[in-house]
Amino acid sequence: MNNILSFGEVLADIFPSGAKAGGAPANFAWYCSQLEANAEIVSAIGADETRRFISDVFKEAGISSKYIQISKSFPTGSVQIKLDKNSVPEYVFLKDTAYDNIEFTPVIKEFAQSVDLIYFGTLAQRSAKSAETIQKILAAGKNAVKAYDINLRQNYYSKEIIENSLLNANILKISLEELPVCAKALNLQYVSEDICIQLLKKFNLDIVALTKGSLGSTIFTKDRKYHSAGIPVKAVDTVGAGDAFAAVLCMGFLQKADFEIIGKMANAVASYVCTQPGAMAKLPRGLWKK
Repeated sequence: MNNILSFGEVLADIFPSGAKAGGAPANFAWYCSQLEANAEIVSAIGADETRRFISDVFKEAGISSKYIQISKSFPTGSVQIKLDKNSVPEYVFLKDTAYDNIEFTPVIKEFAQSVDLIYFGTLAQRSAKSAETIQKILAAGKNAVKAYDINLRQNYYSKEIIENSLLNANILKISLEELPVCAKALNLQYVSEDICIQLLKKFNLDIVALTKGSLGSTIFTKDRKYHSAGIPVKAVDTVGAGDAFAAVLCMGFLQKADFEIIGKMANAVASYVCTQPGAMAKLPRGLWKK
């Protein structure tokens, strides 16, 4: 069984219909657990009502809170989610939250030294404190695979954050919408999705996975690229679909699966999540394990 450390935001997703537990690292850990990994979240939540709601949801879903810190100084994170006509979300995040102030502790250091893969994104690095903590975690987990799910949200990114993250990563997962934004931030000329090859070489990555919604996905390696066609579904909302894709991608990479198979399975799982409300869906076993 693979050991996974998922770092970053744990928060409440506030939909028009109500609140659900979420945050890309939490969603990623949730899906890795369903893919038979031991996945733990390193994050922080506040000592407030939202924390109790999230803790109850995690407990019911079987998600461990072992490495989730409780802050008395900062509130639990939240994000207002508005769905457009295509069920694609727009996000507005609460500022100065607990996950912006995640502490690097001896317990977390010991855990980081033992894992097979460390997953991290951009949002939790918007504050100096959590940005420093992830750098220490990445250094402690020197033998782990590092997966950077770029997840560019609002204006919470910079050239320095993206560049430093890519220099520490083995895997990059990025969406078609994020690709030109990333290129601009890094002062690279965006012409086509083949800029993924530039990113691969410039930052010595093992793979770049590009998600393209209904158009499918492409996994770029040093030798070739693997395209997987999209799967038409009637979407309820797309929240969590990218995190589910990332989970399948990372688990497949750790297990040295064929990239063509990884792409098809990741697309199938992400498409299914789009048909379910909220970010954390229970996956049918036959969807990912034959």
